[in-house]
Amino acid sequence: MTADEWVKRALAEPDPMTALEHTERALELDENHARAHLCRGRILSMQLKQHAEALPHLKHAFENIQSAEAHVSLAVCLAALERNDDARRVLNRCLALFPDELPAWMVRAGLMNLEGRLDEALRDLDEVIERSPDHALAWYNRACYLALSGAKEKALAALGNAIEFKPSTREEARDDPDFEPLHGDARFEKLVG
Repeated sequence: MTADEWVKRALAEPDPMTALEHTERALELDENHARAHLCRGRILSMQLKQHAEALPHLKHAFENIQSAEAHVSLAVCLAALERNDDARRVLNRCLALFPDELPAWMVRAGLMNLEGRLDEALRDLDEVIERSPDHALAWYNRACYLALSGAKEKALAALGNAIEFKPSTREEARDDPDFEPLHGDARFEKLVG
């Protein structure tokens, strides 16, 4: 089998350990195979939470594949390693090259929110909503950020949109600690009830 075929098998494999074995076979055939590095890095980082082990693979992919997926995967890994400045630089580059890459906007919004940069986080979520008005997760995150900031009315409106576009969001919101500032508000109870 070729390296490309091993990568295809890895991508189709539901078991992460078997998928890693497939990427290992691909890299034995071609140690610089960028897609194999990307696949291996994503499995290590996103499925197995082995971010430090994933980082060299994702860096290799980032340097050799001009794709939004390589950018976002590296940024998520860097953020998991608490290298937020590096993650933001990668996301900024991604959005300069791929301005319609919704996951990049979402990840950057999350970083901005963690850093207390609410206005910037909300602007990034607005970019997602402008491109995809029914993006339930963007509306949900917007509601979370607004609730935490004390903007009750706006938070309730955003949560209403999230639930409209994805009804199962109702259950998530019930137990989400981000919505504690809304507990006891009859409108919140009606939305999540």
